[in-house]
Amino acid sequence: MPLALEPDAHERHRSVPLQETMTRIPGYPRKLVIFKIPASSYWWVRYYASARVFKRTTKTEVKRDALEAAKRFYDDINLRLHNGSIDAPLDYNPAEVMTFAKVAKMLVESEEAKYKRGQQPYLAWQ
Repeated sequence: MPLALEPDAHERHRSVPLQETMTRIPGYPRKLVIFKIPASSYWWVRYYASARVFKRTTKTEVKRDALEAAKRFYDDINLRLHNGSIDAPLDYNPAEVMTFAKVAKMLVESEEAKYKRGQQPYLAWQ
């Protein structure tokens, strides 16, 4: 993690977490935290596991949503560690907040894909 710009400087790099925003998630390991950085208005999540640091943006400015996103991030990282797929590239952000509109869009895309593959005889909304 970047340190202060100079050894005696009081200003830290814009990607270093703000200490006053560091928040642990109740009921989860102390290694799982959410925080803010000066470079972003979003909350970020960080988790230490298997001698590695995993860090992602939650893409939300609401702390309550960030706490929920951190829990999903924790579950996703541990599942990938257990399955041995931790180094596989991600095509999504597990810490991103899932809105109803986003979930609905994902469902429509999934149903359309099933229809195109012939696994579903019709589209229910047509």
